[in-house]
Amino acid sequence: MKIEDTTIPRFKLATMNKKNKYLIDLDSHKISWLIPMSTWFLANSAMKITDQQYNHLKSIKKGKAGTSLWSFSGFMIGGMIYGVFKGIEESLFNNITNGFLIGAMLSLLPIVIIFRYLRFYFNSKKLKKNYDVLNNSNFDGYIKLNKSDRKKSVYKKRCITGTVILLVVFIFLFYLYIETASMIMLPILCIYFIFISFINTSILKPFESMEYFYFEKGK
Repeated sequence: MKIEDTTIPRFKLATMNKKNKYLIDLDSHKISWLIPMSTWFLANSAMKITDQQYNHLKSIKKGKAGTSLWSFSGFMIGGMIYGVFKGIEESLFNNITNGFLIGAMLSLLPIVIIFRYLRFYFNSKKLKKNYDVLNNSNFDGYIKLNKSDRKKSVYKKRCITGTVILLVVFIFLFYLYIETASMIMLPILCIYFIFISFINTSILKPFESMEYFYFEKGK
């Protein structure tokens, strides 16, 4: 299956058997925000599209302003989190505790989820507004990996390796955070969490030789 990008990273163009065209929604499963390497092993929502629709979606130029705005928003959120907890630290704690540090880090999770969901919501709106060529078509099917595909084991090993790397980086950042007991690490952790939540739509792609199949919902 051949995968190509659209102007909205969440939605990918797919070609199967060199002729059948589809639009895939990679945010079909929220678990992929937490475990991004699972994305292409899940049954993602998809819709059949014509060659004309495929070529039109492929030809739409990407706008840099949207990406810059969301990136800036992420840095702003990280900065505000740092300011809030730095103020709490200075006013209430002489000797900051590990419990406070862990609690501060855990408070990032709902913030990251809200930020990620807002992007999910606005992408849905953008699809309906800008992709008029779809004529209000719905994601009425799924695209799923063929269980008997031999290439799956090779791809799976790469995904497991990627997951381990992400986990090791998190452990390293968490260690620095606890050892330094510094609020400066909070925005770094926040940005890292946001980065992980977007990997499923921005970096991962299956091998072209991997076999997928399309089936309609309810069948």
